[in-house]
Amino acid sequence: MLRSSALARARGPIVGIVLASVSLVISGVPAAAQGVPNPAASPAPAASPATANAISGVVLSADGHPLGGVNLDLAGATHAAVKTDGAGAFTFPNVAPGLYTLTASKPGYATYSRDDVTVVQGEPVTLRVSLAASSFSSLRQIGSVSVRSGSTATLNTSTASVSDISAQTFQDQGQQQVMRVLNETPGIITTYSPYEGGSNGAVASTPQAPQIRGALPYETASLVDGHPVSVGATGTFTPLYLNPYLLQDVEVVKGPGAIAPDINYAIGGSVNYRTLEPTLRPQESIDIGTDSYGGKTTNFRATGTRGKIGYALDYVDGGTPGPLQGNSWYGSSGNLFGAPTLNGRLMCGSVSKTGAPLTNPCPAGFPYAIPPGPSNVVGSYTIDNPLLFCCTTTTSTYTDRAELAKLRYDFSTQTSLTVSYLGAQALSDWNGQIGYFDNTDFFTPPAGYSGSVAPGTAVPSVDKMYYPFWDQANQGLFQSEFRTTLGTNTLLARYYSGAADQNVYNFPFGTTYTYTANAYGGAYLGNDTTPTYYNGQPVTVQEPGIAQYTLTQDHFRGYSAELDHPSGDNVYSLSFDRNTHDSYAYDGYDWAQAGLSGPTIPAGSSETFQTIMARGMFQLTPKLQAVFSNYLIQYTVHYTSDGGSTFQDATHSFYGPRLGLTWRTSPDVSWRASLGSSIAPPYISLVTIPNIPPQGNNHGAATLYTEQTSSGDVRPETSFGWDLGIDKRFRNQDIVVSGDLYQTILRDQFLQSTQQVGFYDPTEGENAGRNEPLFDTQTENLGHSRYEGIELSVKRVVPRGFGFTANGTLMRAYVYDLPPGFYGSGALADTTNLAILPNVNFQPSGNAYNGMSYGRVPYAQGYGEINYIARNGARYALGATYYGNNNPYNNPAFGVMTASIRYPVNARSYFTLTGYNLTSAYDTPYYNLNGGIPVPLVNGQVGWAASVNVGPATYNLTYHVELGK
Repeated sequence: MLRSSALARARGPIVGIVLASVSLVISGVPAAAQGVPNPAASPAPAASPATANAISGVVLSADGHPLGGVNLDLAGATHAAVKTDGAGAFTFPNVAPGLYTLTASKPGYATYSRDDVTVVQGEPVTLRVSLAASSFSSLRQIGSVSVRSGSTATLNTSTASVSDISAQTFQDQGQQQVMRVLNETPGIITTYSPYEGGSNGAVASTPQAPQIRGALPYETASLVDGHPVSVGATGTFTPLYLNPYLLQDVEVVKGPGAIAPDINYAIGGSVNYRTLEPTLRPQESIDIGTDSYGGKTTNFRATGTRGKIGYALDYVDGGTPGPLQGNSWYGSSGNLFGAPTLNGRLMCGSVSKTGAPLTNPCPAGFPYAIPPGPSNVVGSYTIDNPLLFCCTTTTSTYTDRAELAKLRYDFSTQTSLTVSYLGAQALSDWNGQIGYFDNTDFFTPPAGYSGSVAPGTAVPSVDKMYYPFWDQANQGLFQSEFRTTLGTNTLLARYYSGAADQNVYNFPFGTTYTYTANAYGGAYLGNDTTPTYYNGQPVTVQEPGIAQYTLTQDHFRGYSAELDHPSGDNVYSLSFDRNTHDSYAYDGYDWAQAGLSGPTIPAGSSETFQTIMARGMFQLTPKLQAVFSNYLIQYTVHYTSDGGSTFQDATHSFYGPRLGLTWRTSPDVSWRASLGSSIAPPYISLVTIPNIPPQGNNHGAATLYTEQTSSGDVRPETSFGWDLGIDKRFRNQDIVVSGDLYQTILRDQFLQSTQQVGFYDPTEGENAGRNEPLFDTQTENLGHSRYEGIELSVKRVVPRGFGFTANGTLMRAYVYDLPPGFYGSGALADTTNLAILPNVNFQPSGNAYNGMSYGRVPYAQGYGEINYIARNGARYALGATYYGNNNPYNNPAFGVMTASIRYPVNARSYFTLTGYNLTSAYDTPYYNLNGGIPVPLVNGQVGWAASVNVGPATYNLTYHVELGK
């Protein structure tokens, strides 16, 4: 463990940071004067065999190269300091028996520390020390982990609550995406993004966003290799296309830890996705996998070092038809736009593209209607369809490719340049993503029908016959990082640039879609006064004007620089990061009414962030360490309120200090505390919002109209929080217990508030002359919210035998201290913010009511697993994820069971068989449009909510083989 010098303590944290990080670099103070052992005073011992009561070993870089000139400090009953020789070897001779702390440091590398080195009389100790090169890529570089010799149990000894998910964890569970494993981490949930009121949890293309400790998706910072990525127009980053094969690990820093270089959007914490690193020795492997739907995945990997060049190359090509492949059922005739024809004759009820009167109105009493549902359920409705088609088919096709190419050139052991490219391309069937069973859609044919389909039959709401509706995504990220030393100082510099483009489309504009099907029910055709009945007869349907096209483009670029300066037992850092995000979005509909087609985020909309961080790591006593970080943030939003005709700039500044403490009462106990501030600037679509004229809530007789108006500049969210935690390792059982108690107070939370502003009387269309309520949607700042909870985990990790994991979280995330008029006032009371209840965990927004976000925050969540590793290396595991009440699935509390087997074939290969949702919880291949738990509203009513499905039990089989020697 490091110890502080009196000089560094006397300076004070801010003075020490500035003086040590700047003036010492300029003055070139000799190493000995800065508290670094002088080579002349402590000559490096020659490599020699270990002797009794000696500690000896070798220091290597993370990729296996011997490191010379490493400073090693041994503290305990004996105190000594040595340096490694050219081969990385070191020896501490004549060490008295006892417990010691060994610290290894070298400019250009993260400091290594272990405090469980035990010397017994007459028994030499041999150690192998690995130093990780200094890098922006890992948030744990300035933290530390205690590893006991001969054990796989690690102890978090940093000042923050940190979880690390290895790439092997994803492979053991057969996961091609990161979200399900993130849900097994205490304090994290992933929430499905909504579409048409819900999401299909069984389909791989359904986007999700992680949330830490109940913070909303845009309040969770997402990083790749330590730098921020674009949160896009909507404020969220979904790791949907980050294939785990390309990752080294995933780091999760929860709460106000002082170790992250950037705290923008880190209200709840940060998730850092670290890409694969080069290895010392060449390693090549192939993985071939399949799933129970017939999907296939192939992964090729090559890592290694050739001379001064290290490399990490990976390419994965996969996909799955998903659970909807081959499904077919009756499809409805609802929501036909344009002027559809049946066997060449115009059908009644068709809607014009401009909102003009119906092209061919249906006779009075015709059963097709979209009336409101029960009066006590806000946003519910019922569809009665007089005509069905057999048989509508859907798919859930998802294909993706991802690639990583990383090269590192070592000019020396202390100077290197790393460049990399990370890419992903995916294509999915959009109908598969939103396919659902709508139990509010019923078959109600005209009077006189006597066919084989019974009236009242529930109909899947997959409009018309199936037709392709594709979602194409492309992501790319270029990174470069330079590392070197200036005397005893380490200098890091990097540049990064990325893009994420997404196209959703079906047909070119002006297309008339034609399909054939068997019809059931009745339809009025042309000017007929009586319906034509069908009972399975083949028909030809033509529907013009159904083309849709949406485009979203998010680009970002930035650069960083950091200087790390050791001074005695302390380390000071000064860093600067600047990044710019720009977005463009376009929605196009052949059938759209005025205001629905065109750019929703005009080109030129952008945000620029600048962060200056000054940090000091202080060893206050041999057992007490402090990290004090100061963040000075400035951001500028370049936005438009008039569709791009003119742009404005809004600039804000924020100072956010953070403090973290670690107290090591013993080598196996680490107490920690952290507190500090965070900020979430407004994302682009909060300030660049197009004005949309009033739109009816359905294409039948609208019961209300909603308009959208720009809010312009809004204040950023700011917060202050604290975390208290403990990590305890039981030395004889390889068991680690961790616990945290936390609270965060949030101010000025963003709120999409929809409130009634009067009445609207359309001048044309089917609703002309009807005076209906008019609601306006704007972005506002809410007063206060609070995030608080308890996290507990216990884990036993062993190289052989039984191990286990058990963790659980009890959390609250709610608003309080609501201002007067929050729900409306006077005659417009209880017209807005209906699903936002004080002291009640966040609830989702829905049709005709708004909450804080699109997902619920559960009161409890947990994960448990028991595993066994046999002598031959086989691994067997059985686990369960628990989702408590108020979960994002909108279902009662439930669990999802998983199992996995990894069985070696020989020394170079093994099979992995995994199963997900073995107990078939919510196992339909589609979600239920209104089957979710209703959302309690402030006016005593409840809100309509979809039930998100988990999907059928899914099995994956993968064969892994190591190539070469």
